[in-house]
Amino acid sequence: DIALMLVLDNVKPADLKDKEKLEKIRWPGSAVDMAQGGLGTPHHGFPQIMLDAILKGKPRLPGRPGASMEPANFEQMREKFATDLKLEPSSFSEEDVISAILYPAVWKAFKKHQLKYSDQVPELPTPAFTYGMEVGEEIEISVTAGPTKIKLESVSELDASKTRTLQFTLNGESVSVKQEDPTGTTGLGSPKAAAKAAKPSSPGPAAEPAKPSGPRKVIGEEERSVSAQLGSTVVKLLVKEGDVIKEGEPLLVLSAMKLETEVLSPAGGTVVGVKVEADDIVDAGDVLITLKAEVYEDQDSGPAEAEVFPEVTRRGAEAAGDGSEVWLEGAELARPCHGRSVGCLTLQAVKKDESFLAREAHNQALIDALNARLEVAYAGGGEKAVAQHRKRKKALPRERIQAVIDPGTEFLELSPLAANEMYGGSVHSAGVVTGI
Repeated sequence: DIALMLVLDNVKPADLKDKEKLEKIRWPGSAVDMAQGGLGTPHHGFPQIMLDAILKGKPRLPGRPGASMEPANFEQMREKFATDLKLEPSSFSEEDVISAILYPAVWKAFKKHQLKYSDQVPELPTPAFTYGMEVGEEIEISVTAGPTKIKLESVSELDASKTRTLQFTLNGESVSVKQEDPTGTTGLGSPKAAAKAAKPSSPGPAAEPAKPSGPRKVIGEEERSVSAQLGSTVVKLLVKEGDVIKEGEPLLVLSAMKLETEVLSPAGGTVVGVKVEADDIVDAGDVLITLKAEVYEDQDSGPAEAEVFPEVTRRGAEAAGDGSEVWLEGAELARPCHGRSVGCLTLQAVKKDESFLAREAHNQALIDALNARLEVAYAGGGEKAVAQHRKRKKALPRERIQAVIDPGTEFLELSPLAANEMYGGSVHSAGVVTGI
């Protein structure tokens, strides 16, 4: 979460030594919890400059985090969630309750989605759920009533009410469905894909505005939009239409990948529109709030340039050059090793007898089987899935990774055989590529 926030706020390596700049960062709640000791404390502790910047005077936990925590009251939380969602407490399983306690915003968004679209959504194939079906595509899902075949026959033009008619064949029977497509454009195609394509491409505000050293001269006003940087869930609104706000004042709280972050006002002014409500799910670039914002005399309207970091070779105790040495200060972090090392081991020559050859053949067969399974996992879901991805002009996940890592850097993939031969053998790598 900290790394994501530093990147989104365009924090430079030199800023990690600047106490004032570190204190201006709006650290996410998870970073504050970690600095307080909510995940425990590393053997050598946290760098003091980081603690001061994140905690801003908040106290640290005394000792082990669990020792001072209040026990979770499952029945009390069950009643609270039932009241929030207007459901019967008995409708929540134990899994529901513990999930809601651990990840309240994420779980509540999931539950609302489930209530709106039914609990059968997880049975949909991922590409159909994420992108929408292609005309002529047929999928098969297993629902309570039994196996169901669904084929998308046609998608109508966008009508005057911003609606399309979708014609499906459901187990051999024709079914028509009306689908709103408020951001769509005229033409055939997947409603979801059309909506995705029509989303604004602006990534939203870059970093928290720096606080001026003195009063700034206001020379006018302009309408400005505050947008989401990432796909997020709206946790809490902190302002309403008509509120007068100051530059850097929190406007709302978003949760993205369990990271809760306050969105700050880029300028002083008046809130003229609030486009979202609590628990809404927004995409990157979606407008959250519009402001009648002040324009300052020294305001720089030019686009921010992304910093390009040179490759760094580290030698001995020299400064790393990329700022990481700030977080690794002190000779105590790397103690010399004493005693015999692997260089002292004496190994006998390999004896290639029949037993060796049999073991070699056995292990080679295991390696061949492993490589065959890896080849299937690396294939990206089969020829059909790859073809659909290419048709949408999208790179495969592993191709994207190679495109973003530094030149000359090796990527060590972890767990490519996670969920191997589970879920019908179609969820390779458990649906996610992980690595170092």
